[in-house]
Amino acid sequence: MPQPLSAMVATIGAGAFTRGYDYDVNILNAPVTYPGGIQRLMLRCESIAMPGQNIETAPDNIKVGPIREHAFGVNYGQVSGTFLCDNKMSEKKFFEDWQRKIFEPGKFSVSYYKDYTGDMTIKQISRNFDKSQYGVKLLEVFPKEVSQLEMATANGEFLRISVTFSYHHWEEL
Repeated sequence: MPQPLSAMVATIGAGAFTRGYDYDVNILNAPVTYPGGIQRLMLRCESIAMPGQNIETAPDNIKVGPIREHAFGVNYGQVSGTFLCDNKMSEKKFFEDWQRKIFEPGKFSVSYYKDYTGDMTIKQISRNFDKSQYGVKLLEVFPKEVSQLEMATANGEFLRISVTFSYHHWEEL
């Protein structure tokens, strides 16, 4: 039975919905340092995505009748974030320096996995910022893709850099 409109309005008025702008992001154990500390970088995180997960399936077409999908594993998509750039392009340099921990420019040799991964937490926090409502920890994270920066004389916007992070798996905090 559908709820009356007054019940829905009361639920909205009580603040029973989560807002996308109440979040906290933190990079842990990064193999490079950010000038002024990692917390300064996290304050520049304009947007971030919570990770999803995908159940891998295969069709079971041995039996007679409609085909069933059977689960056989799990995989995780990438997470993207957008960061505001300061006047020294510290954010771009930080993520590019991190990528240089993955491969050596010119030689293109790749480092050991454990030497270039870190962790990242993403938390949805309460409206009065006193506690985390939901959070995840991305394990073995690294910046897979650092976007190009669009420069234009007609553009009066702040520069933003998008970073796509790969990770092994995530766990709920």
